[in-house]
Amino acid sequence: MTITESTKARLFDVPVMLHYAVSKRPGVLSHLYVSGGVTDRLVTTIRTTNNITYSDGTTSANYDKVQAAKSNLLGAVVGIGFRFIDDVHIRVTPEIRYTRWMGGTFETESTISPRNQVDVGLAVTK
Repeated sequence: MTITESTKARLFDVPVMLHYAVSKRPGVLSHLYVSGGVTDRLVTTIRTTNNITYSDGTTSANYDKVQAAKSNLLGAVVGIGFRFIDDVHIRVTPEIRYTRWMGGTFETESTISPRNQVDVGLAVTK
């Protein structure tokens, strides 16, 4: 018998961070900032499908939902980025963030959540 499990969930990460400008001098370093803070993860809409293949070739499926070990999880986050502002006040902000989660969202044998997360983002605002 072979069982293949597929679990999908909707994750909402809400970071609260402080930014610190590295340098006030003119040049590229004047646009550099470092950031740090905490982030909260909320898990909703968990969907699990178990596809079962028996030794005689027949198949079946069940939809038993995997339970989240923690549906609300905290993490520590640090980041580095640049903030560029043009003459019409359009801001372009590339950023890299690293988050270390204080636990796993899922902790079953088949579904294990990583504790480390790296995000690369680009914001364009006015």
